[in-house]
Amino acid sequence: MIATIQTVLIYVFGFAILFGVLVFLHELGHFVIAKWLGFEVEVFSLGFGPRVWGFRRRETEYRVSLIPLGGYVRVAGQDRMDDPRDANPGAFYNRPLWQQFTVVVAGGVINLLLGPVLIGAAYWVGFNEPAFLRDPAVIAWVFPGSPAATAGIRTGDRIVRVGDQPVRTWQDVQSAMLENLRMDLVLTVQRDGRTKEVRIRGITRPRTGQYFYGFAPFPPAVVDAVEPDTPALRGGIRPGDVIFKVGNRWILNVRELQGVLRKAADRAVELHVFRDGAVHILRVRPFYDTELHMWRLGIRLRSAVRYIRVRYSIGDALVRGVHETVWSAGLFFRAVRNMLTGELSIRTLSGPIEIARFAGSALLIGIATFLRMMGLISVQLGIINLLPIPALDGGHAAMILISGCMRALTGRPLSPRVREWVTIIGVALLIGLTILVISLDIMKVRGGG
Repeated sequence: MIATIQTVLIYVFGFAILFGVLVFLHELGHFVIAKWLGFEVEVFSLGFGPRVWGFRRRETEYRVSLIPLGGYVRVAGQDRMDDPRDANPGAFYNRPLWQQFTVVVAGGVINLLLGPVLIGAAYWVGFNEPAFLRDPAVIAWVFPGSPAATAGIRTGDRIVRVGDQPVRTWQDVQSAMLENLRMDLVLTVQRDGRTKEVRIRGITRPRTGQYFYGFAPFPPAVVDAVEPDTPALRGGIRPGDVIFKVGNRWILNVRELQGVLRKAADRAVELHVFRDGAVHILRVRPFYDTELHMWRLGIRLRSAVRYIRVRYSIGDALVRGVHETVWSAGLFFRAVRNMLTGELSIRTLSGPIEIARFAGSALLIGIATFLRMMGLISVQLGIINLLPIPALDGGHAAMILISGCMRALTGRPLSPRVREWVTIIGVALLIGLTILVISLDIMKVRGGG
């Protein structure tokens, strides 16, 4: 119970830092550009909610608010939409069109620029990376009964191409598979000196909506030792067994196995193990270890992953940051396209609960991992914010442009009533999307792991 509370607190803390910093810098972008262009900024707040402390300098009140998640900027006249009675030259809609547009998009642009800076900082600070990512892409494990096994993939096959992309290392394979984003995966492999193309039709993992193909650079969970007088020993588990499935759920790594056991508690689990070229199905009931405060089978698992330290010079780190920013932006648009065409499940979306879990986990791993994640999320926030969606900055910018065009063609701007209804529709859509992603997050948490 105590461990669970600590974990939740870490997740909340990581989420607060992540979004607090990104939203604050986003609003700082609006603020700096607005002041520079001569807009009258009424309030610049660090945080939301009731005012805790502040001071006024000229026309702007600088304040610290109660809820430390980002902040906000209030520009004079921004909520009054072309009110002819507002003669204040610093009011939002009294400024030139290009200045209004620049202020509105400034926050999203800041998020996009933060991407390569934060990712580059992560590579400069340095972090531990799985060593296998730099190894040749030789398949060391094929899940029995998986789509890869059915398609004819074998242990020892060397992957030389994923779709149309040539690959050399497992890092290349990982990136190419992320970009695939569809059920069918085409691999070109080398076997016994010959090249063969194999099409694998993946299956959707119910909890995450991600596609599972069934091959890996190493076995998922290898039993190193079985402890005496434990459910594992009585259930028939032996050293060297590979646990690759629990019930109907494929196990991709040790962490997933631990998550399934934690969810099962004292209920017997059906373990699919690979031993001496054959699959065995064993039923074992976990026990609660009062010293470790966790549900266990009574086995020690072999560590399959070795880590190496990755650190770049400042210049190389920044280049790497730019590269990953461009790559993640492209991946975002491909994911949106595939969701619209039905090739990618909406279950792959992550909401605040999942992002909090990722942020907390990254924070526990190290500051560089957290910075890298923050940079990637900053890029996605920037893109989403600049899309022409009502109620977001991109939607506001689009309405400014449309209003300007209408003023040039008809002499009258876009009706405030139309803007109001477009904003209401946009807010309704965002609320619906928020409810959807939170519901998906809850389903993932309840699914375990």
